[in-house]
Amino acid sequence: MSTDNFDVKLLEFKLYPTSSQQEQLENWLRAQQQIWNIGLSLLLEFETFAAYNKIDKGIAPCCPLPWDYIWRPITSNQDWRSPHILESLPNKDPLRKKYIPVPIAKVGTKRRPNSSCPLPRQYKKPQLDQDSEYSLVKWCGYQKLPKQNPPNGAYIDVALITSCPQKHMTGTLKILATAWKEYKKGKRKRPRFKGHRNPMQSTTNYQSGDAKLVGGDYLKLPKLGTVKAKGLEHRWAKSTSNVRNYIIKKEPSGWYIFLCGRFPKEAIKTSNISAGLDAGVKHLLTDDVGNHIENPEPLKKNLIKLKRLQQKASRQFHMNNGKTQNWEKTQAKIKKLHEKIRRQRKAYAHKISTFATEKFGEIYVEDLQHQNMRKRSKPIERKDGKGYEHNKQSQKKGLNRALSDTGMGQLITMIEEKAAAKGRVFKRIDPKYTSQTCSQCGHVDAKNRKSQSDFTCVKCGHSENADVNAAKNIKQKGKL
Repeated sequence: MSTDNFDVKLLEFKLYPTSSQQEQLENWLRAQQQIWNIGLSLLLEFETFAAYNKIDKGIAPCCPLPWDYIWRPITSNQDWRSPHILESLPNKDPLRKKYIPVPIAKVGTKRRPNSSCPLPRQYKKPQLDQDSEYSLVKWCGYQKLPKQNPPNGAYIDVALITSCPQKHMTGTLKILATAWKEYKKGKRKRPRFKGHRNPMQSTTNYQSGDAKLVGGDYLKLPKLGTVKAKGLEHRWAKSTSNVRNYIIKKEPSGWYIFLCGRFPKEAIKTSNISAGLDAGVKHLLTDDVGNHIENPEPLKKNLIKLKRLQQKASRQFHMNNGKTQNWEKTQAKIKKLHEKIRRQRKAYAHKISTFATEKFGEIYVEDLQHQNMRKRSKPIERKDGKGYEHNKQSQKKGLNRALSDTGMGQLITMIEEKAAAKGRVFKRIDPKYTSQTCSQCGHVDAKNRKSQSDFTCVKCGHSENADVNAAKNIKQKGKL
């Protein structure tokens, strides 16, 4: 059977585990947290004491200390010179021929070269052969784990780790290896250790067929038993395969499971309509025809309630000189409210992205750098050099909150993914001058934008809504 007629989807269900199953899941998360920290310490050790050798295309040992050169005389050992002394001399100077460079490790930034320690000849060998998923899984095998000596003397609770299925450990290490690979490519920051402030919240099993449907809304999981998943029977009925993999996640409102499976493709109507979409704060999206999609503002609508809960938690903490049971209850309410806001924003983005990809055959949006848009304002130094001018950072703070509340980055990503799944054309456009260019005559001038909503061309006099004008320019750029 051809796989072109099927889509791979990830569906979320609310889990209702028993009290003993909840305790078991908590132990699994603690075990995965230990595995994550051990694997990350092994990768950091490998990065410190190993380097890629371009000559033989292999891994070579290296010194973790920063190193430099000093110059040793060829004929005698009585004179040592710092690098800057000889580097200042011309290349043809005869003094250069009497010295050779010698690498040294600089332990201190201000230490003199003649007192620095030389590079050691015997390097510490990393415990991993490569910084890959295979090496991590091989090192963390359940049979080898009790005999291993992790870096920095990290504690290994073998009984806790072995109580969790090994396939979950493999899934955690696979996620860690993927994050490390992205970090080495420069696409993301280095993975962080898990702790009290950054705990492990999910565990993953990539083994196909481990999760079995036993009828109704019940699911059987390895080492956990039968557990209820709300809506499983109704929503999984169209699936044509077993559960490929699953993720169990802990949220403030309870436990959730994500099931991955294969579903038949839905019939999609062809569309010849093309649209340029302009994202903003006042209007979440505006197309080139003039239709606006309002911003739901889930954070703004719940901000008063959130502030009151945070003030209540602050009073409880300071009046009792620390954490209490009432403070923990208030913190749980704050976390649930944050989850509610996040889910409202995500649900709205799903509805808008589905509507856009079903209606339009070609979609063009601005390639906005959302992180750069939320950066702090640069300081403005006074002309007399005495201090700084007001840089309107307090106003920028409110704008940053509104930008984060829109979730436009999440929305555009959803549109892109759903457009690819439905065979629609999706293209990101360079946002330069789209809000300053007249869509009628093409004249570019910052004075064209009179206000947030008004656009009037200073050359031809064309006037319309600024967001609609920008959406037309985005569409014109996409058609080129």
